[in-house]
Amino acid sequence: TGIAVFLAAVVLRGKLKKTETGQEALVGAAAVVKEEIAQGGLGLVMLTGELWRAEASEAIAAGTNVIVERVDGLKVFVKRA
Repeated sequence: TGIAVFLAAVVLRGKLKKTETGQEALVGAAAVVKEEIAQGGLGLVMLTGELWRAEASEAIAAGTNVIVERVDGLKVFVKRA
């Protein structure tokens, strides 16, 4: 009976958790700057195996780990991790 309770809890947890897809799944994701981002300018980041156009409020050098704050179309806004 202990195994049945455990399995029921796992199934219930999976049903209650909202599945995130698309843009909402990218917010909070880790990325790596591939092309320097100038302050208030654009650069490139590697995110989920793809290159994305990125913008940041500060200059960020290539090779820096960043976190996605928000997504606007095909552009992500990032901050240092």
